[in-house]
Amino acid sequence: MTYEWYFDSPEEAQQELTKQLEQAMEVSERGEKLNQAGERVGKRAVAYFKADVSSGYLEVAKIIWTEGSVLRSIEGSYTYAVEFESQQKGRHPW
Repeated sequence: MTYEWYFDSPEEAQQELTKQLEQAMEVSERGEKLNQAGERVGKRAVAYFKADVSSGYLEVAKIIWTEGSVLRSIEGSYTYAVEFESQQKGRHPW
């Protein structure tokens, strides 16, 4: 699943990223989000969260990042999320 949240400023998007990461069971990666030209456009993290009981899974992986005043995430199994992120590069503005 993919999600997008829009904020009034990049600072607000960053604050929400921090807030979401504080709820994670584990944060395995933190770094910069780069665009296709290699320029820094925000922050990126990979984190694990407790899954909803009805899902049948123990945890869900989120690749979550800011890009200006937008916060985006890809959620699912780690393998799925990374593969989806990789496929979207060049097809989507993020």
